[in-house]
Amino acid sequence: MVLQTTGSGVQWVTPASLDLPAALFTGVSDAYDVSTAQDPVIALSVSAVQNNPRSILFNDDGTTLYLLGVTGTDIDEYTLSTPYDISTGSHTGLALDIGVQEAFPTAMQFNNDGTVLYVLGFAGNDVNAYPLPTPYDISSYTSGTTVVLDASDQETVSQAMIFNNTGTKLYIMGQTGDDINEYTMSVPYDISTAIFDSVALVVSVQEIDPVAMIFNDDGTELYVLGLDGDDINTYPLPTPYDISSYTSGTSVVLSVSGQEANPSDMIFNNDGSSLYVLGRSGQDITE
Repeated sequence: MVLQTTGSGVQWVTPASLDLPAALFTGVSDAYDVSTAQDPVIALSVSAVQNNPRSILFNDDGTTLYLLGVTGTDIDEYTLSTPYDISTGSHTGLALDIGVQEAFPTAMQFNNDGTVLYVLGFAGNDVNAYPLPTPYDISSYTSGTTVVLDASDQETVSQAMIFNNTGTKLYIMGQTGDDINEYTMSVPYDISTAIFDSVALVVSVQEIDPVAMIFNDDGTELYVLGLDGDDINTYPLPTPYDISSYTSGTSVVLSVSGQEANPSDMIFNNDGSSLYVLGRSGQDITE
C-alpha cells in the first residue's frame, strides 16, 4: 500500500490503482520534512543507461532530468512529460561527455542562471566549469571548460557540493575527513572566486561515508545521505543556510536500507512533496 493525495484527502491505495510515483510525504504541511517520508517506490530505472549513477539534477522548469555517472563519465538526459515527476522520464540521449576533464565525477550543480554547469569529481578533487550557451541545457555546451577550484588540499574523496541561498558560500563534502568544507566566493555563484574558509561541519559521528547533502526549503535543516548507515541524518541550523552554525540536535530521519544499499544522491521535487534517492545497487531512482 502507498499513500496518494487525492481531492478527498490522503488515502491508502494499492500501487496498481495509481500512476506512479506515490508521494513520500503525507501532506503539503510536511513538505521538505524528510522525517515524514514513507512507502517508497521505484520512480525510474537507469540501469540501461548507467550502472554507476552518481548525481541527478533538474533543469529550471523540471522538464528535464540529468543523470551523472562514472560509467562512460558522462551526463545523460531524460525528458519528463510531467515536470519534476521522475516517474514520467524518458531517456533522450547523451547530453555531455566529461571524461576528458574528470574520470570519477560525483556531483553537479548549475550556477544561479544556468549559464554554467559545475562538475565535482575525486579523480582530480576539483570543480570543472562548463559554459552553457542555452541556460540549463547541458547538451548546448560546445567548449571552454576550465578547472575553477582545486579542493585537494582539503579533501581527496570529494562527494557533494552545494551553494548557500545567496551564492556567497560553497560547501564541499568528502569521505577523507568525513566533513563539509566551506568556501567563500567574492562573486556569487562564481566558483572561480572561491577561497577556503574552514571546516564547517564534521559528520563522522553520524556517517563515515557521506555522499550527498541538501537543504530544506528555508535552510534551517541540512540533510546528509550516507553509505555507511544507508540513511539520512538531519542537522538543524540556527542560522539558515550556514552549515557552520550547527551546534546539536542531529538525528536519523530516514533509513533507505530497505530500498538501496549504495545510495549516491538525493533531490526534492519543486514543492518538497517528494524526495528522490538515487542508488548504485538498484541503478534506479526511488521516490
